[in-house]
Amino acid sequence: MSNLLVSEIADWRQAHERLVEQKKRRGGLDVEEGELLLEAHRAAVHAHLGYATFEQYIDFLFGYSPRMTSERLRVARALQELPSMARALREGELSWSCVRELTRVAVAETETQWLAAACGKAVRQVEQLVSGHLPGDTPDDPARPEARRHVLRMEVSAETYALFREAEGKLRRDSGGHLDDDGLLLLMARQVLGGPRDEGRAGYQVAMSVCPECARGKLVARGEQVEVGPEVVEMASCDAQRVGDVGDPHGDTQVVGHRARQSIPPKLRR
Repeated sequence: MSNLLVSEIADWRQAHERLVEQKKRRGGLDVEEGELLLEAHRAAVHAHLGYATFEQYIDFLFGYSPRMTSERLRVARALQELPSMARALREGELSWSCVRELTRVAVAETETQWLAAACGKAVRQVEQLVSGHLPGDTPDDPARPEARRHVLRMEVSAETYALFREAEGKLRRDSGGHLDDDGLLLLMARQVLGGPRDEGRAGYQVAMSVCPECARGKLVARGEQVEVGPEVVEMASCDAQRVGDVGDPHGDTQVVGHRARQSIPPKLRR
């Protein structure tokens, strides 16, 4: 083997080894950064320094978007309950992007299974692995249509963006908890769909069709039917206006013609 070829092999191997070492250092920094973000968030550092929001403070420090800051906090909270996954990130066995996806579904009881299933996979493969699963599911559980994530992507004007950010901040403060993007938009949509103000009627109104045999439900969203989980069907069945043949989650079927009937009569609800 020529000296030139030996030198080339040494060069690419050294480059690879240095990148692997860099990945490991980055994973350790990701874990440490998440812990520091949680500490700063709990101490309300931004308020003491004169920033309007924690997201604004982190944008100044790291240039993170509000969404990235929210995701970093969510992952850091999840890793507090998932020590093996935190170790895998710290040791460079998994990238932060892979851990971000796994923490959407992994809990303490299923952590080991998800780590084994994600071993050797790229982030796009991990996204596919997680898709259709809910927290507590295992990788071997069949994917659920109602658990599939949907993407909302919009471009808006500066004024709309500013007002949305203000509304987002108010909802997060008023909730008193840790709202992720899904919880935030769900709460916002429920407030907009306030429905009739009659105290005897449901708070807001959407159309849902329920299969009487399997109790699977679908929400009608501007002409598109979106399958939802059984807990959503159960909640709607407790306080709904029923039209036509309607099956409830317990297998009973009511035939009420075309006239709407409310599960809880208005007089009783008032």
